[in-house]
Amino acid sequence: MLRADRYLVATVATLLCWYAQPAAAQHEDLSIYSSQAGGGQLVADYDFGEKIAVSDRLGFPVGGDRYYASANPGYGSPSGSIPGESLFAVASGTSISFEIVALDAGVSVKWGSTVIDAPGESATIGTVDLHVHPEYQLVAPDGVTGDYNLSFRLTTSAPAYADSPVYTFVLTNADEDPTVTPTDTAPATATATATATSTGTATAPATPTDTAIAAATPTETPAVPPTDTATATPTPTATEMVEFGCPLLPRDGCLTSVQPTRSLLLMKNLGGGRRKMVIKWLKGEATDLADFAEPDVSTSYAACIYSEDGGSPSLVMGSVVAPGGSCNGRPCWKQTRSGYVFRDRSAAQGGVKTVKLRAGDAGRAKLIFKALGDALVLPALPLVQSPRALVQIINDEVDGRCWEISLPAPPVTATTQKFKDKGE
Repeated sequence: MLRADRYLVATVATLLCWYAQPAAAQHEDLSIYSSQAGGGQLVADYDFGEKIAVSDRLGFPVGGDRYYASANPGYGSPSGSIPGESLFAVASGTSISFEIVALDAGVSVKWGSTVIDAPGESATIGTVDLHVHPEYQLVAPDGVTGDYNLSFRLTTSAPAYADSPVYTFVLTNADEDPTVTPTDTAPATATATATATSTGTATAPATPTDTAIAAATPTETPAVPPTDTATATPTPTATEMVEFGCPLLPRDGCLTSVQPTRSLLLMKNLGGGRRKMVIKWLKGEATDLADFAEPDVSTSYAACIYSEDGGSPSLVMGSVVAPGGSCNGRPCWKQTRSGYVFRDRSAAQGGVKTVKLRAGDAGRAKLIFKALGDALVLPALPLVQSPRALVQIINDEVDGRCWEISLPAPPVTATTQKFKDKGE
């Protein structure tokens, strides 16, 4: 396609970009470090094995093509160093630029008003301390989907620092888990009820060693408008639902984050089934791949939320994901180089859509848990935090690991429709 045509598409899409942020843009930001204290080579700290999902912004053909864009990942320059991994903070005031090394046809990046789409072209990201989000743009023939490569390096004119190695992003406009109709959902091989209903009735018995209630069976009435009853009981697509849930009291000895304020809990209940929960345990303590056991085979996971009243914790929500299984005709769980990923576009298991487990040294481990829609049953908002609320992600292995976020009062946002707080 002609370069002028691409800019025409980009111009039209720019007018709409502020009104249609892509739902798939959920990546952790790329952090810019250097390889030595006070100098060295620039380093990009990011999981480049995670594809950047670009979404159809316009929703209709433009000149026979279709425009896609994503505003994530963004770029940040942490003020702290991680010496054990040779990641050191870049000096404040250092100017950083993004230079294209190679890219596939149709790919471009927009930094502010500057669009770059050819090898050798560059744009200034900003000066440390920085936190910016470019737009990753893709123009592809209508109906054509796939993966597209973008290779780049970070550069600077500061004499103390050298340019970074070459890194490669993979942009994709392919829907890995296509939306399916209810009749397309792969049937479970064992009959199982949903993990939660609006009645709060427990569906999982307590185990001898760990008193538990069923997933997503809060002890408080969910904050749902009178006309918005959470009665959906979808059949999970996993091959088997195990008898596992959140314990009534938090576990002891869970791993925490080395940078607690990077972790967060977000819950929204806007009525009409518009519910959402996001848990991000980021920059975590050292976690081994073996700590995750085998969720693709036999290990269940649960996200557990506790409120505290006068320092006394109370379980208000639990959300369970079964091991293995088929989601939309594909394996629900997939092993990666550093952990496991769960994806279920239909969000049949209590609304859980995505779980990401990444092992790593201190500061590099992360867990992400996302759920949304009718099947998600949220607790009453805002959470009681006297003095805090607590999130734990656990598995059902004997003496298994758990990962914890402590959320102190006051929260960032606390209404009957939205709750957000960061770790302490």
